[in-house]
Amino acid sequence: MADSRREAGFTLLEMVVALAVLGLLLAGLTQGSRFGTLAWRHQADAIAEHDQLDAIDRTLRQLLTHSALRDSGESGKLAFTGELPIAVALATRRADMELEVDSKHRLVLRWVSQPHELSLVPRPDPTETVLIRDVDRLDIAYWRDADASKGELGGWSDDLVGATQPRLIKLTLSFPAGDRRHWPAIIVAPSALGPQG
Repeated sequence: MADSRREAGFTLLEMVVALAVLGLLLAGLTQGSRFGTLAWRHQADAIAEHDQLDAIDRTLRQLLTHSALRDSGESGKLAFTGELPIAVALATRRADMELEVDSKHRLVLRWVSQPHELSLVPRPDPTETVLIRDVDRLDIAYWRDADASKGELGGWSDDLVGATQPRLIKLTLSFPAGDRRHWPAIIVAPSALGPQG
C-alpha cells in the first residue's frame, strides 16, 4: 500500500525539471514573438515609405505631363504652370507652381492658383506643400533635340534656355549619405507645353 501512494504524485526533482523546461519554452516563444513583431514593424515602415514615394512620383508625373515650364532663374528649382490634382477643390485648378528642396532639406511644392477672371485684389501668398523630408538635393535636366540649323547638339542640359520647351524633363532626387531610401529619376515627356513665359 505504501508503494501505490508513492506512484500517485510527482517528486520534487520532477517538478523542478518540468518547470525548467517550461521556462525555456516560454523564453523561446517570447524571443520569437518579439522578433516577429520587430520584423512586422520594419516591413510596415518600408511599405509605408514606398507608398509615400510612389504617390509623390505619380503626382509629379501628372503635374509635369500637362504643364508649361517657366524659367525660375535658379538651378535646383523647377517653375511651371499646370493643373493641380482634382483633390485640391478650388474654383480653378490651373496654378503657377514651383518645386524645390528648401533650406530645411524638404522637397516642397509651392503653388498659387490662377483665377479665370481679372482679380482686383492682390494674389494670395503661395500655398506650400511638403512632399518629402530629409532630402539632400533635387537635380533638374532638360532634353533638347539637335538643331543642325543653329549648330546645336542634342542632349541633357541643366539650363532652361530659349523660347522652345524641352522634349523631356528629368528630376533626380538625392538623399543624404546612409539614407536607405532610393528614388529612380523621373523622366516626363510633357504633352501640353506652351511657349515659355
